[in-house]
Amino acid sequence: MSVAYDPVKLAKLTQIAETMLKNKSGHARALSPEAFGRALAVTEPSSEHGRLLSRTLKALSRNESLATEEERAVWWLARNGQTPTPNAVAGRVTAMQSSYTKRANKDMVLREVVTKIRGHEVAAQIAAFIDGNGHGPTWLELSLMMDWNRIYLNEIMEHLASNNWIAFTEEHRSLTPGSRYTISEKVS
Repeated sequence: MSVAYDPVKLAKLTQIAETMLKNKSGHARALSPEAFGRALAVTEPSSEHGRLLSRTLKALSRNESLATEEERAVWWLARNGQTPTPNAVAGRVTAMQSSYTKRANKDMVLREVVTKIRGHEVAAQIAAFIDGNGHGPTWLELSLMMDWNRIYLNEIMEHLASNNWIAFTEEHRSLTPGSRYTISEKVS
């Protein structure tokens, strides 16, 4: 559905948004004044949505943080050149909440996966691979040896490296046991 904008009103409101956002840094720098102008042109200023647009524009013009998910949704939409209408804002808020839930679920599963990993066993596998091949395994080879879900491979490797169970550089096949892998563990 196409909305007919009063061109004079739209130009004025876009100019106001442009003036408020001029020479701003941070979040306001990437915004589309036209998107704000379009939203303001069809929104009653005293409505709840009108107040949301006003609050968001004022916060951005002052380089203040956005306090609510709705304000962050307005910013995201305007940054991407989309008109922050009430339906668009509601849709973006729903998408953001879904993203938070997915991220929280992934973090929970990742914590479970990481807590089951035994660093000394991983380091021992790497040491055995080096003994047999003369070089370290790739991350993929290690994930196959350890039967890990590759979805979490980067996080697993970061966890093991941060706990000094493994070490690696940017060079291919540089994976080695870390400093925490001691002589006594090598013998057992």
